[in-house]
Amino acid sequence: MANKKRVEVEFLFCTFGSISKVPPSIVSVFKKQIIKGSASNLAGILLGVVNNLWIFPLAFSLEQLGVYRWVERTGVLIATIALLGLHRLYVRFQSTYSGERAAQFLSNIVFGVLGMALLVGGTLSIFGADLASRLDVDYSAGPLNTLGAVVAGTMLYALGLSIASSSKRI
Repeated sequence: MANKKRVEVEFLFCTFGSISKVPPSIVSVFKKQIIKGSASNLAGILLGVVNNLWIFPLAFSLEQLGVYRWVERTGVLIATIALLGLHRLYVRFQSTYSGERAAQFLSNIVFGVLGMALLVGGTLSIFGADLASRLDVDYSAGPLNTLGAVVAGTMLYALGLSIASSSKRI
């Protein structure tokens, strides 16, 4: 019995030109995560199709739909610029810290992004009319005030997504 061979299923993964063997327990975790990720992506795509094809055209006029799309896309653009890469900084360096220093690093990044989100979002919401007059743009209070909230929300969402994607689950 001592010479009995143990049969294991091994998957080979190519990484940077070298082949490494992954134990079956890790493979089952990969499979579960892939299935969950694929199911949530499919649900998101279906929800987006339902929103864009049926709900939005019924709920909004063509002009309102255009303003919604402008606010959404402009908010994402401004939020990406305003983040200054802080959310990517966390992903890059979170593994270098452990214990108390890791918690301090996370809290510094969270408070930095929260402060930037409040500053940029508040500035766009409060001083939107002044900004529009300086840029010689027709001022409409609704879209510019909403743009501030969308920018702040997008910044916080990007940080949350970075934190969630970098957590050590495997």
